[in-house]
Amino acid sequence: MSDLVKCLVWDLDDTLWGGVLLEHDATAPHPEARRVLRRLDERGIVHAVASRSEAALATAHLDAHGLSEMFCSLQIGWGAKSAAVRRIAEELNIGLAAIAFVDNDPVERAEVAAALPEVRCYAAEELASLPDRPEFTPAVVTADARDRRKRYLAEQVRRHSASTFEGSDAEFLAGLGLVMTVRRAGAADLERAHELTVRTNQLNTTGRTFDSDELRELSASPRHEVLIASLRDRFGDYGVIGLAVSEFRGDDAALLLLLMSCRVMSRGVGGALLAHLIDRARARGQRAVAEFVATPANRVMLVTLRFAGFAMLEQRGERKLLAHDGSTAVPNTGHVLMRAPDAPLPPGDLVSGLLRQAARVPERTALVSGDRRLSYRELDSGTAELAARLVGAGVRPGDVVLCQLSQGADTLVAMLAALRAGAAWWLVDPGRTEAQVQRLLDQIHCTAVVYDASEPPAWLPRASCDVHDAATTRSGLTVSRLPRAASAPHGGPGDVVQHEEPTSDPVAGDRAVEPARRDHSAPVPATPAGDSTARDAVRPVPAPVSGAWPPPSSAPAYVITTSGSTGTPKAVVVSRANLAAMIAGRNYPYTDGELVTLSTCPLTADASMLFAPWALTVGGTVVVPTHRELPDAAAVAALAERTRVSHLIATPSYYRLLLDALITPSVVALAGEQVPTALAVRHHERLPNTLLLNEYGPTEATVTCVWHTVEAGAAPEIVPIGTAMPGNSALVLGPDLRPGRDGELYLGGDQIAQGYAGDPGRTATRFVADPAAGEPGARMYRTGDLARRNDSGDLEFLGRRDGQVQIRGARVELPAVEAVLESHPEVAHAVALMIETADQPSQLVAYIVPVAPGAPPTRRALARHCAEHLAAMEIPARFVRIGTLPIAAAGKLDEAALRAAADGPALPSPARDGWTARELELGALWSAALEHDDFDRADSFFEVGGNSHSVVHLHLRLEQRWPGALRVGQLFDLHTLAAQAEALEEALAAEPAAGAANSTQAFEL
Repeated sequence: MSDLVKCLVWDLDDTLWGGVLLEHDATAPHPEARRVLRRLDERGIVHAVASRSEAALATAHLDAHGLSEMFCSLQIGWGAKSAAVRRIAEELNIGLAAIAFVDNDPVERAEVAAALPEVRCYAAEELASLPDRPEFTPAVVTADARDRRKRYLAEQVRRHSASTFEGSDAEFLAGLGLVMTVRRAGAADLERAHELTVRTNQLNTTGRTFDSDELRELSASPRHEVLIASLRDRFGDYGVIGLAVSEFRGDDAALLLLLMSCRVMSRGVGGALLAHLIDRARARGQRAVAEFVATPANRVMLVTLRFAGFAMLEQRGERKLLAHDGSTAVPNTGHVLMRAPDAPLPPGDLVSGLLRQAARVPERTALVSGDRRLSYRELDSGTAELAARLVGAGVRPGDVVLCQLSQGADTLVAMLAALRAGAAWWLVDPGRTEAQVQRLLDQIHCTAVVYDASEPPAWLPRASCDVHDAATTRSGLTVSRLPRAASAPHGGPGDVVQHEEPTSDPVAGDRAVEPARRDHSAPVPATPAGDSTARDAVRPVPAPVSGAWPPPSSAPAYVITTSGSTGTPKAVVVSRANLAAMIAGRNYPYTDGELVTLSTCPLTADASMLFAPWALTVGGTVVVPTHRELPDAAAVAALAERTRVSHLIATPSYYRLLLDALITPSVVALAGEQVPTALAVRHHERLPNTLLLNEYGPTEATVTCVWHTVEAGAAPEIVPIGTAMPGNSALVLGPDLRPGRDGELYLGGDQIAQGYAGDPGRTATRFVADPAAGEPGARMYRTGDLARRNDSGDLEFLGRRDGQVQIRGARVELPAVEAVLESHPEVAHAVALMIETADQPSQLVAYIVPVAPGAPPTRRALARHCAEHLAAMEIPARFVRIGTLPIAAAGKLDEAALRAAADGPALPSPARDGWTARELELGALWSAALEHDDFDRADSFFEVGGNSHSVVHLHLRLEQRWPGALRVGQLFDLHTLAAQAEALEEALAAEPAAGAANSTQAFEL
């Protein structure tokens, strides 16, 4: 019999309250009964009701006195009390030995005791003393215990949802959104861990119990590991529900104890935890073994182990030892998302994934750039060699390595080498000015810099360059350790982002990782990439470079600067766990041996990493356009076809330029900008068998974290960005931070970056607490973007201003204008922008890339085409011809270049042969008011770009030339040039007669 009571079952009449409901003399609940309810609830002991009465009447009485929420199960009727107690035990999944029953009637108590001898029974007179009894007094009350009732009530909502769910049990589980977090048990977790060992009997592999002191010793032991698992789903938080105690025995990681709370027995999460433990053991080069000791209640755990792939090794009495071969996948775990923030090698870890592929397919092509092709074997050895030189230059886990290189094969090698050295890469384009780099170095402390020997950075101190011997440099790459003066006045990896949190060493437990402090006060000689002495000092190795390896998952993986389109560029710090979660969350279809990825975004932009890191962990080929190829869309399209790219990532602006030349991709992901509906339609027409994805995510959420499959045949007004990827969350919150249909988009989960380097204030403002996560320290990123959920539950990105602009008080959607223009047969691409000047009201300007550059459409033809599909205020005031869409450095549309070209070459204008002198004179005024010449004498002023503002400007010019000839109201009625010229002639002709009449009248008077 269990020592502790988990559930107290109450009778109602003459127990919880005085009197009998059916006799109409029931009183309010006894004050002492209320006190007992509250005190036991605070200790984690839940309550239920087993009573003879009318259910509706009893429930109404409980509601009237505010007690309904105190009971996790109500069994009210006319059957035996013992049957009601048994149903409660089954509903709450609590063993009968952990249930107590209180009733005023000795006959009822005797009936329960006879039928259920495990249940402890108490008289109503003993009620007040129950909180003082040892069976109702747990040694420690944990936070999980205090929330136990709420979790049972949430389970009731789950069960109701399951009972009304029309699909299969597996489909219901898949839709729960189960997320399990596994981490090392800290000091604050030990009491809950002890509580689990005491309270859990059925889902317990050995029946062992550990007190808090024993668990504390095991946690501190290098030969042991104590892990706790918490669980949540879309209905709420289950709290800590699992415990695993392992012992490291040479090549074996032995499970001394594995247990799961009975509350999650029907969730199928035991296999998911076992799969994670198997992966952890394999990552350490160990075999997972498990002890099992049979008890009267735990046979289900033996079934769980065998179902997970554990085979019997030996048996001694009741003790069995089972082992897993490490290669068999644990079935039926896909419905649980596993999060393990302190795992030494996360499932998506880029370095370990690269090494696995180097061992599996060493001769397969890993990287193509320019005229260089590197196999996985060559990429492995090349990155290991450069990583060794970085270590020789003083780089240690948690440091930052600045890579100032033009895009090419060496760039990716340098990035991976920094990661293999345990450091973070920071990629800077050589085109950055010295002042720009120095401003960023004021925020980011860098230990070393990697650069091309032919392009030494201008900002690098000369003392670090003078000793460089170019003759010994084979690859052209140079590693130079930075003196302190060249970088931020800080030291150590903690300076990357200024929100200090203790980091956990996955090998040493929860002991803080103390970065090695080094003297940066004096310049340090450069270490050329090919220097033989460096090779002798630090021998290249094919595995991660030794030192403080592996770095904690909270250590930075890379630092990336935002474009600064909304202000000063910010340096975002992304952790190794963030990067691993991004890789692990990718689930793109591919065929092994045929996966070839290409990004049209430069490596300095995080969108370039949407496919590449994932591809390197599964054996794909990464194609990197060189810095010369990248600006040339035609060259990139040719490269994609030449290398038979299967997976392409591009911004919508760049994809417009590529689409007609593509044949091979099986998957296209668009990101970085809103996807126009017209572009999606055109994609499906051009590449009907190519999967089209729309992905969304700011740099602060590690590349992308929300995605949507754009289906053929759909032409929504706004192409959705979809739903959060596994391990992430996306909330639309109003100003009061309450979820709604429309509002600001907040992102949470595994991919939320650490923050901004050297800017704790901005970090605190944008990275805010995530109360919905149910985990201490969980954060979400406030994007500043507006979004809404459509009727299908998908998110729609509305931009910073709902994706719309104001034109003369009306809201106009720029994508709709662009879509109409691109539907014109003579227009290849179109972009619409609002142009504002100091002396002119805002104008809608359309930039046109003609299908035939030598024969562009006329402005009049485009305006009339727009007039057929758009409202008058949506017709662009100006049309500017451009040769191609300008693409900025980050691969996005270069709006600054377009705005600078707003006065570019006009579209062809109609000839003015046959115009009268007055029409030519008036036409000059029209041209000045409209800012173009593309109109004929029979065109309406308002159909060629005129509006109420430009009419006023036209009238002012008419008044300057012919004062009083035409009223402004006439210009709205006489809206063609011919009509206005005729009215002007009549007005001017009438002026002499009017003058004469006025003179005669004056004489007569």
